[in-house]
Amino acid sequence: MNIVEIDNSTLKKLSPLLNKYKFKNFYSCGEILNEEKVDYFLRKLSKIKKNGRIIAIEIKDKIRAFGWIELSDWDTRHFGFKMAKAGLVSQSGYSDDKKYASILLNEIEMYCIGQQIKHITIRLPLNQISLIHAAEENDYLLMAQANAYIKSLRNYAIETCNSSIRLRFCQPADLKKLREITEKSFRPRSGWFDRFHNDPMLSDEKADLLYKEWINNCYKNYLKKANNKIIVATYKAKVVGYLSGELDSEATKSFGKKVAYITLNAVDEAYRRRGIYGLLVQEVLNWFKEKNVDLVHILTQSGTIGVQKVWIKQKDVSSETQCVYHKYLGKTNRKI
Repeated sequence: MNIVEIDNSTLKKLSPLLNKYKFKNFYSCGEILNEEKVDYFLRKLSKIKKNGRIIAIEIKDKIRAFGWIELSDWDTRHFGFKMAKAGLVSQSGYSDDKKYASILLNEIEMYCIGQQIKHITIRLPLNQISLIHAAEENDYLLMAQANAYIKSLRNYAIETCNSSIRLRFCQPADLKKLREITEKSFRPRSGWFDRFHNDPMLSDEKADLLYKEWINNCYKNYLKKANNKIIVATYKAKVVGYLSGELDSEATKSFGKKVAYITLNAVDEAYRRRGIYGLLVQEVLNWFKEKNVDLVHILTQSGTIGVQKVWIKQKDVSSETQCVYHKYLGKTNRKI
């Protein structure tokens, strides 16, 4: 057994393992060919070497498992210390997968210590029990569970509805209200529990602020890019919700299909349970259909029951579930 470094010149050595790995990105979507999913995965990995490391376990000239670690620039800037994202791929059966995952996690952590990275996030498919057990035995803590939904627009027909809720594109005067809705929606006291707020090593105040910065970035991209849109819902001229969507250029290149994703959405607490989120989703799907988008995807916390209901009811939808684990490598200090 050898631990080997993978760079862009040897990246293709991972293809045979990825080809049979059924939990790759967009794995549940039947409209995408397996080789296209592999290409998408490799494109994502090719960017990691600029800011991280890819390692593999090689046995008799065959790659049996691999893992990666990449500095997370956004999280690092926001929380003020080095944070990174990791991943694991293995497909040899429970015992071997668990063993390989433990070896790779140890290598990843040694790299992080050398790079002064203090915090690791790793997302693992819910069905990969061997990898989940390896992470938990290596002191990774479950922080959240997330569901990914992928909807095909092939058979989607643009819908209209009669409602007292009006929908339109965002205007500059809306931004203040969008920030207010975001601030109240993405915090534990509103019933929201995400991987940032759940982590005892991260500041709740900074976790609150992260979502406000996120909507600010969505708005900046909306102004700069024609394929980025923010749709707002109004009731009697008052903004009561929003949804941000944009084109996924990486997926579009790999799949030969136009792919878009929903980045952030929220509804004012006082106007929930009125179907407003469903109307926002319908409106953005209408817009994507007009722009000849083939697939739309969204990643959402498993606890967002209202969001789940809307997507489960959609036709031509596939879904994936992943567990999000964190590990803190620095000294314990709640006031980071």
